[in-house]
Amino acid sequence: MNSSDGGARGDRRGRGRPRGPSTTTADMLAAAQRAFLARGYRAATMRAIAADAQVDPALLNSRFGSKRGLFVAALGSPFDPAGRVAAALAGPADALSERLARAALDALREPRQRAAMRVMVAEALADEQLRVLLAEYVDREIVDRIADRVGGAHAHERARAVVSVLAGIVFTRHFVGVPSLIAAVSPEDVRRLEAAIRAAAAPPPRTGTPSP
Repeated sequence: MNSSDGGARGDRRGRGRPRGPSTTTADMLAAAQRAFLARGYRAATMRAIAADAQVDPALLNSRFGSKRGLFVAALGSPFDPAGRVAAALAGPADALSERLARAALDALREPRQRAAMRVMVAEALADEQLRVLLAEYVDREIVDRIADRVGGAHAHERARAVVSVLAGIVFTRHFVGVPSLIAAVSPEDVRRLEAAIRAAAAPPPRTGTPSP
């Protein structure tokens, strides 16, 4: 998806052509592309996208599961970073840092996922509108959800620090290709990254002199 095509695929449907499952899916994806590019991730709604595609909102939710799922499908990406983070956020709080560490270290193992993500990043760097759209997606679906999970004071600042750690390990492993980081993941790698995530997510220390 990029701002130059504007979801043009949905405009190629000939008049009178039967609306089978594949046609309906193409219409929904084209409508999603138009909505996300025109309104941004936060402002685009499933109901408005369904109306544009001339389908029932229930069908849109049934086909893609959520706005996040629809966004990933509209991008044409086989990798769903927010879905991976959401899975890591589920479960006991005392193992949250370990689950996030493993999610980052296991990300983009499949060559097609790495290739798709590299293309997406390259397109975002060349297209400001797409870059802003992806930033909104990360902010809403990853930063906000981590902030909700960790809670407490300065939750969003701490969540952004966690995302910086996660993005850093993914970027250096699969985009820069640092040899020592591409090697097989060891238990020590998990422990070290877990410690970094835990430090990033920790509440800020209390300041001031305690009352006597």
